[in-house]
Amino acid sequence: MQKIDLLSKRIISSFEMDKGDDLPKLAKELSDLIREGIEKNLLTTEELKKIQRLLSHLEKLGLQKREELNRQRMNFNKLKSYGDFSS
Repeated sequence: MQKIDLLSKRIISSFEMDKGDDLPKLAKELSDLIREGIEKNLLTTEELKKIQRLLSHLEKLGLQKREELNRQRMNFNKLKSYGDFSS
């Protein structure tokens, strides 16, 4: 299931490059690969570990992204308190 390695790289690079539009499609591809692997008993222990590492990595990236967005929101709110930007 070399497809999992390739798909993992595509998902991570898409996430890191802020191409969020690609993520639902890539997540579906990964889900389909996992489902096929389970149904046909094709996934090895090593491949399951790779999937687990990918999911952990994506979770960390998601937390980092959320923290970054929170910082940006706080900075914007500070700037907003200095003046009205609606005009």
